[in-house]
Amino acid sequence: MKTRRLSSEEAARIRHIFTNKRTYEIGEAATLLGLDERDLCDEIDRGDIAATADTRLPWKEAAYLALRNWPLDLIFEALGADADSHLPALLRPTTITTTLPGYQVRMLEVLAQHYGLDLSTFLQLHLLDLASVESPMLADCIPGFSEAFRFPYGGEV
Repeated sequence: MKTRRLSSEEAARIRHIFTNKRTYEIGEAATLLGLDERDLCDEIDRGDIAATADTRLPWKEAAYLALRNWPLDLIFEALGADADSHLPALLRPTTITTTLPGYQVRMLEVLAQHYGLDLSTFLQLHLLDLASVESPMLADCIPGFSEAFRFPYGGEV
């Protein structure tokens, strides 16, 4: 699988989102996130993304969209040494090695491609369901779990 690299402009947009915790005009947010403004408005209209009463995008929603749109390792790369002051420690990407049947690996690759995501982001989004179901137990067993799991909605770093 091809490794994606960030342009300096894209890295600057990521840094801006995570280091400027403020409400954004919809057009500005769309530009920063690399999204079509109409698509962002459609998500707001459907209730998938929450906007303010004056139709602005709260920082937590912009951060969520950034986490959805860019692979986590690229977000950490863009933030560099500043990542620890803007993101929970347990959000830091970690590589694991696992053994899966070939059909499951191909399934993950095809589904990720179908949804326009890299494999890691696709898997992360689906593991959120498991984390949600098991969160009470995991929060008791893993210090910092809740902060990372709820980010950016569960409090500031």
